[in-house]
Amino acid sequence: MRKEDNYIPELMYGYLGFDNMLQAFLTIFQSITEEGWVDIMYPIMDSINAISGAMYFILMILFGSFLLLNLTLAVLEDSLSYNKDLLEAEEEEELERSGNLDDSGRSGDNSVETGPGELVKVEPRSRCRLPFFNLVNNPYFEGTIVLLIVLNTVVLGLDHHPMDLSFSYNLEILNFVLTVLFTIEMVLKLIGLGLFQYLRDGYNRFDGIIVIFSIVELGVSPPGFLAKDHRGSGGGISALRSFRLFRIFKLARSWTDLRIILEKIIMTLRDVSNFAVLLILFMYILALVGMQVFANRLRFDNDDLPVSFEQYNDYDPSELQNKHQPQAHFDTLGWALVTIFQVLSGENWNVVLYDCMRGTGLFGATVFFLILVIMGNFIILNLFLAILLINFDGLSEAQEQEADIFEESEAALRIDDTAKSSGIRACLVACIKPKTTNIKVRPEVMFDEETMSTKKEVDTPLENFSFNGRFSSECVCYWLYMMVVA
Repeated sequence: MRKEDNYIPELMYGYLGFDNMLQAFLTIFQSITEEGWVDIMYPIMDSINAISGAMYFILMILFGSFLLLNLTLAVLEDSLSYNKDLLEAEEEEELERSGNLDDSGRSGDNSVETGPGELVKVEPRSRCRLPFFNLVNNPYFEGTIVLLIVLNTVVLGLDHHPMDLSFSYNLEILNFVLTVLFTIEMVLKLIGLGLFQYLRDGYNRFDGIIVIFSIVELGVSPPGFLAKDHRGSGGGISALRSFRLFRIFKLARSWTDLRIILEKIIMTLRDVSNFAVLLILFMYILALVGMQVFANRLRFDNDDLPVSFEQYNDYDPSELQNKHQPQAHFDTLGWALVTIFQVLSGENWNVVLYDCMRGTGLFGATVFFLILVIMGNFIILNLFLAILLINFDGLSEAQEQEADIFEESEAALRIDDTAKSSGIRACLVACIKPKTTNIKVRPEVMFDEETMSTKKEVDTPLENFSFNGRFSSECVCYWLYMMVVA
């Protein structure tokens, strides 16, 4: 491919190809980023050979993109995990030196960590509040709230446009009823638990905020059956209704796996704070460099030829492509940051590269975008994924612990059943026991007539089963039970 013969958008303006080493390197680099690689493959398949061209790019994507680029993520994750282990080991050594670490490897403080939904609730002293306390702690009450949450999600999902007037009217009634029910739930919990215990639980605080938003939305934009003359408000107030969807996260209280995932997400958000500062700083620096190099230079006429900023006013606006500039440009700091973020996300970054190549030249644009993609996309964004992997390494362990707890409870039930069975057998052994006795047998029983003259009593041991004297009706019942079970 040559630029002079292929200066059209369909052929990437002739910038990509395999005519020389640098051009081939840029072509392969764009291909392994998985952005626009098919636009390069199709002309090669048409011009050379369809099978060989397709196989070349398939192997390139498999080994270059799926394997090698993902190895970068693996290396970063291993390095971060190793550094994290070193920091934890150093902290443990410091605690051991200070004497604040016990034999079990935990710090010396006696604080007890409780997860979400595991707060100890204290009964109120007032007898008037005690029924409300028992009500809000009843499992059936919690199950009813879960059903209302699911129903609320379904009702909000039924909203569509256009809607029949009758359907919209019924939907408003359902939304109003659900809002009233959730408000009653909040009031009952405030009475039963008290303000302090209610605010201690994060789920209650979260639910209280959503209820307040719902009440504000009903007050500003009441349903039609309450205020017939009210025409409703704009989409901003009506959008408050969407906050009710977040109530579904309350299912994490009883859904263990969901609760563990949410805890990991919150932990990850805390850990990526330093990463966020690094990402913003990197984007800001590259945006300033892009403004210095590409600002006011991404303007082209109908022949896709660059127009200098000094000559821009001499051209007829009808002869100019994109009268001011392409959508992704570096003329202002805001648009420069948006363009940098677009390139980091990997969406159509090659189109921005071609525009910068046409406006400023091949060398400067190539170096700038190589640094931006390699440092920003391959390293910094992969750092974010590495932090996610490190924090979610314990996800399976936490789920396994929950599974172990469940298995232990099941094993305890089996042990109880076994204990009951062994108790029955013990009772039977006590009732029917083997014993060895010495029975005196007359000689005529053991000897024939020739030896009867000896008239000698012989003591002969005889093993036999004999019922104990204390044979009760309870033993009979147990014995019959064992016969049925066997």
